[in-house]
Amino acid sequence: SCMVGSCRKRSIEEAVRPHAGSGALRQPESSLSELRQGLLELIAVALEEDIEVLGAQLSPATTLLEVGVNSAAASALRARVFKQLEAELTTFELLKTPFADLLCKIMNAQKQQVGVALPQLNAVVHSP
Repeated sequence: SCMVGSCRKRSIEEAVRPHAGSGALRQPESSLSELRQGLLELIAVALEEDIEVLGAQLSPATTLLEVGVNSAAASALRARVFKQLEAELTTFELLKTPFADLLCKIMNAQKQQVGVALPQLNAVVHSP
């Protein structure tokens, strides 16, 4: 389960910590605020809603279902989230997950995408 507090705390720690040495190896991660903005834009397009209005409606505990995203819109949104934010979520997760937790899920999914390629390469090399 994704705790919003730990997710937010992590990004604050990353912002405070100087980016020397170890930071060079990792891919640059989008910050939580950038991710929120990106996701808001995608939802606004799906709903044909003004992004300012939508931002005001979406509290951390609000689900997309509550702001008017139906399953057809969620299905289109899912494809855009996968393509543009590089995170694979189910339509159900998009509709039913509180907005703050949804951001966390996307951040975690992005991290997994980065790590997925490497173990597969190693498996190929070491297979008899």
